[in-house]
Amino acid sequence: MTPGAVNRWVTDQRQNGRSEDGIASRLVAVKVFSHKYLYRELELTTVDLLRKVPRITPPDRPAQVLTDEEREQVLACFDQPTFEDTRNRSLVSVYMATGLRFKEVLDLTLANLDKVHGDIVTIGKGRRERRARLSPRALKYVREYLRERPRDGESDQLWLQADGSPLGYWGGMSIMRRLRERSGIARLHWHLFRHGFAQAALGKGAHPGMVQEMLGYSTSAMTRKYLGQAKQTEAARQMPAYAPI
Repeated sequence: MTPGAVNRWVTDQRQNGRSEDGIASRLVAVKVFSHKYLYRELELTTVDLLRKVPRITPPDRPAQVLTDEEREQVLACFDQPTFEDTRNRSLVSVYMATGLRFKEVLDLTLANLDKVHGDIVTIGKGRRERRARLSPRALKYVREYLRERPRDGESDQLWLQADGSPLGYWGGMSIMRRLRERSGIARLHWHLFRHGFAQAALGKGAHPGMVQEMLGYSTSAMTRKYLGQAKQTEAARQMPAYAPI
């Protein structure tokens, strides 16, 4: 447990092709172990052995988002007149229209949803109450699902399976796995819809502070990251208007 040994370990990880984000995360864990456990709790050393080893700050990478065409491609996958396709299109549209986290949508109950106006109340990180409102298109899909939602089940959870039992975590993961196969979009995952909401809102001129509230971020760091991408996209779009030729 010396700075030299840790630096060699970091170099080995890079040579083995490990991602910079993963290396940074593992280095933090080792530094915390050295400082809080060996030094503070066990008092095996008189100083923090790794205090001079700097943390790694990975370069910012643009958050992946779906293009407008890819979003339509995803929704078009639900083209069968089955309960599952009707439910899954409704479920996906809620993620697209609100930017809510996976569990925030999955745990919705009928009482959480205003079927007239599309208002949603859910519990987010830190057990904080969060509010959202569906777009007209998403609300249309949700109403279509509600007409087919099993009524003889005992659960008040919004998302049910065909037999009336609640749709659980692994059921949601299975929906995404099949959606990747049907859409042909390999990078698709539930959080991608959250990224897409933030990017779309900023691209349409939403104030960063409002986007932060919409997504339930406790700090503005993530919103600033999305804002930088939105500015770059808009700047590129405006280039032809200012080009000298």
